[in-house]
Amino acid sequence: MATALDDKSKIYCSPPFKFLIGDTAIYVHVDLVTQCSRPLERMIHGSMVEAKQGFATLEDVGLNTFLRFVQWLYHGYYDAASPRNLPASEKSQIEDEVVEPGQPDLHPSLINLRNTTDDRPLVADSFIGDVQLYVYAGRGYQPYYKEDEEKARGQSLKESFIRRIYRVRNIKKDAPQPRQNSNKREDYSEVFLGHARLYVFADKYDIQTLKEFTIEELHATLAVYTLYQERTGDIVRLLRYVYANTAETKSGVEDLRTLLTQYMEVEIDTLIKDEDLQGLMIEDGGPLLADLMKVVRNKLA
Repeated sequence: MATALDDKSKIYCSPPFKFLIGDTAIYVHVDLVTQCSRPLERMIHGSMVEAKQGFATLEDVGLNTFLRFVQWLYHGYYDAASPRNLPASEKSQIEDEVVEPGQPDLHPSLINLRNTTDDRPLVADSFIGDVQLYVYAGRGYQPYYKEDEEKARGQSLKESFIRRIYRVRNIKKDAPQPRQNSNKREDYSEVFLGHARLYVFADKYDIQTLKEFTIEELHATLAVYTLYQERTGDIVRLLRYVYANTAETKSGVEDLRTLLTQYMEVEIDTLIKDEDLQGLMIEDGGPLLADLMKVVRNKLA
């Protein structure tokens, strides 16, 4: 006697759809894609040429970014890029200073936070529904309560940044924790950009849950990241990409630019010494410059 399938299992009975990323063909169950993105749903089931030919060529996304999207579809999380250890020719001026990995300096109330145990698949949820609030605190999550927000007001900028509040649908208990850097030789450019590129992809295809998740993942990394003066270029490259590929922040909206503005508030004393950032401000001459001026005004207030 056949066993009835639940809605989650039915996803895997849907046919595969082929995406061409460069020369690489990637096959994904149709229902997984269509339930998370209305633009991709129209591409697959609508009157667009992709629906008629049975495959889609995506020229606006890199292979690694799309693979992270697919991993998120199936598992509810994705693996971040790995930092690059600079070769000797690129680190001649960098000292062998090492920071022991571990917890960042946290307010006592931020210690001993545990991960949630909610193990429901992230992508099984619909576009709109009840949302739970969780607070990321450096290494783990805890439920958010109103009194926590009141206590956070009196904390330092760094502690307030670490305790950033996100609307998280589900948190996979087996999702990898962000890796903390330990010395000045570790180039985190691709780590940061990997999250940002996936955010831009999710924004284009209206995958709101993934957009939110990428912001959270980038924040989680920045929360445990030690910004050495020698590594400010990693942040500048992130700023350059984000401000070139995202729209201006709408009033009241928490987006990737909002996160980076708050991070700049924390690290402005270190970042402002970077000549490339100074050049980028002149080159941008618009939103980035305006956001940096807000940061400076807040610091002087």
